[in-house]
Amino acid sequence: MRTLKFSIIFFIIQSAFYLNAAIHIVTSSEDCHPDSLSYYPGTLRSIIHFAESGDTITFAPDIYQVNLNLINNDNQIIFRKDITIDGGNDKVIFDLPASSRYGNHNFFLIGINLDTIFVTINNIIFKNLNSV
Repeated sequence: MRTLKFSIIFFIIQSAFYLNAAIHIVTSSEDCHPDSLSYYPGTLRSIIHFAESGDTITFAPDIYQVNLNLINNDNQIIFRKDITIDGGNDKVIFDLPASSRYGNHNFFLIGINLDTIFVTINNIIFKNLNSV
């Protein structure tokens, strides 16, 4: 019984924390360097960086593919907050074009600390990537 009460209280507190969650819309299929996020506000990387825990990231109807530029491991997309990314009914492709690949591109596109971060990715297709 105590466990149930604790679980319900935890759920209520967690739900209240996300009441102000926002939906952000990716409006650009391009990528940007991590040092220039504020200059490219509609890119996936910029939106992930500036989103708050509990937010959801979706894509504008004309965005069906996001071209990622991973020059080296410093360009990983790092999640530091609880985020949901949803490609919608049409699904969105995350592509690593040949011109953006570094060496054998056996590094991680996405970094998540699984001990503390919950990331949900729905309706996304990963293309030309060895590691996710």
